Amino acid sequence: MPRFEEVLNSLLRISNIDVYVTGSSSKFLSSDIVTEFRGRGDEVRIYPLSFAEFYAAFDGDYDDAWEEYMIYGGLPQVAQFSVERQKAEYLNNIFTNVYIKDVVEQNRIQNVDEIGTLVDMLASAIGAPTNPTKISNTFKSERGINYSNKTISNHIDYLAEAFLISKADRYDIKGRKYVDVGIVDVFAKNSEGRRVHKQLEVDFVANQGSQRYYIQVAYDMTSEEKQTQELNSFRNIPDSFKKIVIVNGTKKPWRNEEGFVIMGMKYFLLNADSLEF
Repeated sequence: MPRFEEVLNSLLRISNIDVYVTGSSSKFLSSDIVTEFRGRGDEVRIYPLSFAEFYAAFDGDYDDAWEEYMIYGGLPQVAQFSVERQKAEYLNNIFTNVYIKDVVEQNRIQNVDEIGTLVDMLASAIGAPTNPTKISNTFKSERGINYSNKTISNHIDYLAEAFLISKADRYDIKGRKYVDVGIVDVFAKNSEGRRVHKQLEVDFVANQGSQRYYIQVAYDMTSEEKQTQELNSFRNIPDSFKKIVIVNGTKKPWRNEEGFVIMGMKYFLLNADSLEF
């Protein structure tokens, strides 16, 4: 419908009605839609089901629910299918015919194959630092394709604007430059006794009002080497905000002798107040 914004704006002048608009077309997938109605409404973004929501509706035990969620995700329609082929076909159709198609049409993208491969590369690098220059070099060296870092940067922005991906910016914890994925700069001695600069990582840094939470995710913490690897970054953070390690399993939260909270993934995912232990 052309000029639909004008129709909606005319409805807003009627004092005794509320207007609710939902959509998943290329126009509504764009963050530009917020600009059209700035100051005249509220935007509510609907995300896939969290694991807690999915588990509440799942007909089975926790382990089966987690395996299902890890493979197929939390789109509500997927949870209604009982056959694996149906789930896979639905997700493939949504990805190809809605998300990618809309991103391509909205932004008049010519190199469709490249942006599909770009999505695959970003998905395979979740949790790892990524930048357009490295991706561009990978395309050139491994695929023989000239895909400039500027074009890649633009395409990543298009994917983020369409809510297909979300960016997690790196955070210099000591310099307090930004939040999401944390980096702690430390100096240590190497095997030769020389003082060297190292960067320790914190998987997640989350701000909630005046509170901040540092979160590490580890499959297990059984070996001393693994404990040192996961906890050293915490030990070098110069503040007293809560520091949490999430491990595989169902373990209830407990504090070690350094005050760090360790809890099982099941408890973390299914308890809304798990960060407050």
